[in-house]
Amino acid sequence: MAQTSSCCDAAIDTYSAWVSPSRGGCWPGMLELPSTTLTVQAGTDGVATYNSITVADASFLRAEQTINLYSGPDGLARLSTQVIASIAGNVITYQGTSAVVMPIGTVVRPAEAIGENTPASMVHPQPVMIDRIVSGIAQSEKTKFAI
Repeated sequence: MAQTSSCCDAAIDTYSAWVSPSRGGCWPGMLELPSTTLTVQAGTDGVATYNSITVADASFLRAEQTINLYSGPDGLARLSTQVIASIAGNVITYQGTSAVVMPIGTVVRPAEAIGENTPASMVHPQPVMIDRIVSGIAQSEKTKFAI
């Protein structure tokens, strides 16, 4: 609610900014969110650990974001979940380490919410959903918050 001159005097419409384009009334599914792929294999033998991966496009990711890594090319079977420590170009460094061997083409997707599709996830969106909501709300709606 904008509350620019009195309690609850204006509301903004956020529905179209967060709703799935294919399933009305719910968050977008993981296949409807941005993703990228590994351009360099990560891991060698399933034992030696590493803490960075190289992807095709890291521009929509940010530090402290949770990412899920899925087998390519369809990206449906999750291989790993990591939290980004930093990004330099298209090299992502994890906060932790992994030993999972992930070939070129492994799909990297940001987690849409904490707990992924649990009641908590509908209240606490992660950065990928915040970015989607902010960019999906018309500027004319946002100006209702300006005093």
